[in-house]
Amino acid sequence: SCTVICLPGLRPSGPLECLAGRHWSEARCYNPAEELEEEVVAQLPINGLHDFNDMAVAEGHDDGLQIAAVGVESLLARKMGVSTEIFTASITELPDYSKDGYRLRIKVLCSNKAQADSSSSAQEASGGPASDCTTMRQRLRQLVADTPDKVWRSNVCQSYCEDSEESMCHPECLDRVLGLTLSRQELHLQEQMEAAGHKNSSTDDVDGTFEFEEVHSRRLNLAIEETFV
Repeated sequence: SCTVICLPGLRPSGPLECLAGRHWSEARCYNPAEELEEEVVAQLPINGLHDFNDMAVAEGHDDGLQIAAVGVESLLARKMGVSTEIFTASITELPDYSKDGYRLRIKVLCSNKAQADSSSSAQEASGGPASDCTTMRQRLRQLVADTPDKVWRSNVCQSYCEDSEESMCHPECLDRVLGLTLSRQELHLQEQMEAAGHKNSSTDDVDGTFEFEEVHSRRLNLAIEETFV
């Protein structure tokens, strides 16, 4: 068999296999962002980014919170063994919290086609068993629970210092994120349809739970929502 090499951002459906009669099996490159039609959404409070954000802005960056979000994306993608193309992370300030309170929101594209159809071709088209939404939700919850805060801090600073030529960038950054902690007990997970070409919006309910609304009301008939305990 031969490994299929795809352009950045694309994934191979599988290897090229030599079949009987001296024929090659079919394989292709596909964009997971276009073919994975559902998404798992995770939200939880994250604290300790105020000093980091101030430092990033003072150094000329437009948004230190977005830099921190990129660090979250790269960490999760590496630990889950998938492309960063299927991750979207954002960090926003929480007006009802203290000045150091933020909300981390993670969206991971996935597909339940592999569950509905066990054929190998269907699994290839949907990204394989590792991309099914139930598995993705479970892995995301486990990673958030098991990854120490110091690892999140290190990846935020790795993202921040990626293009820096300053030798002390990383240790100075770590000093600014010493208080970074994730409130794992307030983790909320939801599985829903992803509207192609449109961004989802989210609002906070008065009781503190999260409700997700789709543009054009395109949603799963049954939303699966979990709270990490």
